[in-house]
Amino acid sequence: MKVRYPTTISAVILLLLIIVSGCSSIDQETSTAEEGTPGSVELRVEGGDFIPSLTQPVQIRYDEGLTVYDALDRVADLSEDSKEIVSVSSFVLDESLQWALQLNDEEIGPEDWGYSMKDKDSLTLYIQPIAQIEDVKPSAVTLTIYGGQRNPDLRGTIASLYFPDLTVRDILEKNDRVQLSENKKYIQSVDSYIPLITEKWVIEVNGKELMEQGLDMVLSPRDEVRIELAERQ
Repeated sequence: MKVRYPTTISAVILLLLIIVSGCSSIDQETSTAEEGTPGSVELRVEGGDFIPSLTQPVQIRYDEGLTVYDALDRVADLSEDSKEIVSVSSFVLDESLQWALQLNDEEIGPEDWGYSMKDKDSLTLYIQPIAQIEDVKPSAVTLTIYGGQRNPDLRGTIASLYFPDLTVRDILEKNDRVQLSENKKYIQSVDSYIPLITEKWVIEVNGKELMEQGLDMVLSPRDEVRIELAERQ
């Protein structure tokens, strides 16, 4: 004779239904959480052989309506008319170099900066020469201006295209912020600032101070020239 337990079976079925329902609810919550996770856009700054220290990837949170301009504004100083990159991380390019921008590996110009980006889009900001020099791999030298504690607002770094036989004097002469003496042998002023009698301009190349005739020194690719306002000893 078989014994039936209708009440027990009903309870087991009810328990199973509760468990299945709970799992379904958890799955829905997980799905909703994944859908609500903010996306990202990668903006890669490429210094290349021009300014190697500038190279860095930047992850930008993606929000609906994010434009190319919005992303650029996170890493660069832009002109007032929003059509030109003025500097990136305090680095300025002289007239021999220019900033270029790619969206998903396709080059774009300022007229495209209003484009609304999509999740996982990628931007690459890089440097390119205005004109190529035959038989020379494109690279740059940099000129850093530092006013020290005496004039902390006097600062900035300018990158210039390297070419053979480029000298320290060439770099100084072509920079509008630097004014040389009439005989081109020493720095007279920077941004129109003339040192006091207790001050002097110190010129270094790759961390080594130049002597009086040092302006004739021939530079190499990626050399770093530095002008610092120092106290006269």
